[in-house]
Amino acid sequence: MTVEEQKKFARTHADLTYHTIEARCRVCGKPLTVEIADIYPELGDPLKAVPMATCNRCADLRNRRIETEERLRRICHHILNQPKSKRTEVATRYAKPIEDRVRDWIKVANQTNGSAVEFDEAMVESILKDPVKYGEVLGRISGLAKKPRPAPQPSLPYKDA
Repeated sequence: MTVEEQKKFARTHADLTYHTIEARCRVCGKPLTVEIADIYPELGDPLKAVPMATCNRCADLRNRRIETEERLRRICHHILNQPKSKRTEVATRYAKPIEDRVRDWIKVANQTNGSAVEFDEAMVESILKDPVKYGEVLGRISGLAKKPRPAPQPSLPYKDA
């Protein structure tokens, strides 16, 4: 909701009261305060929205990730819609935009996970070679960016004392 929409909503719904609920961001676990208007129960159970709450940072990163993937998908589909004889020529023309999108994806993945994945030309070359597999390249980048989870500790057998 834009600032203008928020102001308009506040003017038209000045008599609303809000309930404050403590929650955690479902992505990063940061503590949040969720305010739910008293008219929300008319639309549904307000407590169903609480587990879906995300902080602004995580929501912005998600939107950037979606936008970056959509732009790369459009480029790859444009290349694939060309006749087979022209695909290589068109793909080389789009090498720089593809590289920019891959760099954007790496930046978002690093910011999301607090990692340091570095750009490699092979990422772009594999997309230029086979644009259908752009999703696999993005998935591999995301996999590299994820923090390794600690191995589960083996539980000791229970001994009756």
